[in-house]
Amino acid sequence: MLQFNVGRLIGYFVFGGAVGILGKALMPSAAMTGLLNIVVAVVMMWLGLRILGFIPKGSCPIRPPKILSHAVASLSESKHPLAPMLLGAGTFFLPCGFTQSLQLAALATGNALSGGIIMFTFALGTLPSLLGVSAISSSVHGSTARMFLRFSGTLVVLLALLNIRSGL
Repeated sequence: MLQFNVGRLIGYFVFGGAVGILGKALMPSAAMTGLLNIVVAVVMMWLGLRILGFIPKGSCPIRPPKILSHAVASLSESKHPLAPMLLGAGTFFLPCGFTQSLQLAALATGNALSGGIIMFTFALGTLPSLLGVSAISSSVHGSTARMFLRFSGTLVVLLALLNIRSGL
């Protein structure tokens, strides 16, 4: 768990810096940033409704490319000492509204150091809650697990609505 989180912190700093450099080249407008926030929020909404069971599993699935899925699967089964760090760094690319909102902020800086600091700070700030969610989800079973999933799904839907509002 420690290696995963260290990899996440380092990865967010490095990838945040790369996003900052990309922002210098792209310079997205406020309208484009808002549109991207709305697109991310729609994906979050879909995921939240799927967690809650309103959208059946297998209907309109959002899946990463197979090559990426295979790489993550083999990395998660790997005994290499850097595997947990690489998996942690790879969470930068997960479809999460919070993460993608901060990635847009890093993009808007147009600066590698600023983008890296924004993403590192975000990863550091979310570390306690991610550790808590991980501990809870691995220790609950039965009706408590169902209640936890309902809570999580509802929270994702509410956050998606806030992201849509922010994007507008």
